[in-house]
Amino acid sequence: MTTLMSSTNAALPKISYVKSIDVYLGTCFVMVFASLLEYAAVGYLGKRIQMRKNRILQLQKMIEQRKAQHLELSHEGGPDAADHAPKQTVS
Repeated sequence: MTTLMSSTNAALPKISYVKSIDVYLGTCFVMVFASLLEYAAVGYLGKRIQMRKNRILQLQKMIEQRKAQHLELSHEGGPDAADHAPKQTVS
């Protein structure tokens, strides 16, 4: 883009006012730069959103595993099963 601007300016006569080709090429240069910034921003935000989704899925999986462990412990007579066991009385 810069090469195109400089070669165009070298081929045209030297004048003191702004030429329309300068405005056009300057606008094109800005648009190309803005599209590169947009591409970088979208890539960054997309990766960040995916990382958040993965983290949420990992947390949900961990919560389900802990719930399953807690249920297994309570069904197998885990540490607090003695508190919930029925009391036997001798008559």
